[in-house]
Amino acid sequence: MDHQPPDTPSTSTNLIDVPARKITERPDILNLLTLSELTDILKKIDDESPTVSFPTMELMKTFNRLPPEMRLEIWEAIAPSGRDAIMGPYDVPEVSDEDDNYNDLDHGQLTSVLHTRDPLVMRQVSREALNVWTKASIGQLFMPLHEDALEHLQDLIFGVESIATLWPLSWQLKKLFDALLIRHERGCKPVKTVYVGVSVVVCEPYVSPIANSQLGEYKFRVFALDDEKLPTFIDNCNARRRYHNSKECYLTHLQEYWSKHKDPQELRDVWNKCISENENKISPELIPVVVGTESAHEIVYRTSSLFRSDVKQQKLAYSVQTYGWSKEWFEPGGPRHSFPLLRRARCSKCWPADATYYTLLDAEVPARDVLDFFAHTG
Repeated sequence: MDHQPPDTPSTSTNLIDVPARKITERPDILNLLTLSELTDILKKIDDESPTVSFPTMELMKTFNRLPPEMRLEIWEAIAPSGRDAIMGPYDVPEVSDEDDNYNDLDHGQLTSVLHTRDPLVMRQVSREALNVWTKASIGQLFMPLHEDALEHLQDLIFGVESIATLWPLSWQLKKLFDALLIRHERGCKPVKTVYVGVSVVVCEPYVSPIANSQLGEYKFRVFALDDEKLPTFIDNCNARRRYHNSKECYLTHLQEYWSKHKDPQELRDVWNKCISENENKISPELIPVVVGTESAHEIVYRTSSLFRSDVKQQKLAYSVQTYGWSKEWFEPGGPRHSFPLLRRARCSKCWPADATYYTLLDAEVPARDVLDFFAHTG
């Protein structure tokens, strides 16, 4: 692509050098373009430059003559700020953290509207458009605290308003703070809030269509524990094999866990120490949340491989899928052997003492001949 020579006055919107033509030689079609048609033209410029067709280039020259505030609104519509994003694998086949391929996943991969085709083409059209793209910001960033994810975070060009992550360990939280401090030193706008996911509610589209429709564009949503919308969201979720029989018990349990258990207290202590030791240069608020997501395997991508033991011991799961699985942590067999394990895996406060094996398993009672088989085989 040819650029203007240094001694030629430049504008912020014309980086492509073409012969001047009279504006009357092109059809006046600018007002007929939709936003998508405009981005298609920008893509064509990127593909064909420096031999851009005359009508296309003349149209862009007309676009450059628009008032600056109008051009700015167009660029900001193509690269909008405040939208959610995900870091790490997204919309990929399930890979267990026990599989050999798990470590090959790109945990620093960013999935954002700012990384789609139109904004990426836009930034190459003019310096004005590039400036809008680089100044754009992400609303909530849902991410793991893996080392490569934190490295990508500290180098991320966009501003980030808040970060959500699942069951972080204290040393991971300190690493996150270090990454945010590096961003601050580089002049990035500070992150206001870090959301600590203490539980996950999985809302698959074919099981919980209403709750699934309430998720964001990248199929996650964050709820503070006292969010008045959270109980309704849970009511709309039809996940099977729930660990709590009552949503009130589930939410109360999470609140007690965050306020009284030693592990969350350690997270708060580490976070407050990081803030004080760095003279309050940055002070994001740490808030416990429930995260709604579309699939169980997304959970594995946003947390550490050690999360299941804490979830199991503290009964933080909403359903069996909170583990990132579709099965129990034990292999269900006949009622005689599995019932004691199943009973221990459910909340003793809200499940009735006389709940049957099949009630706890959230399954239909088998036919009589199947029950007779289990009675004889165990």
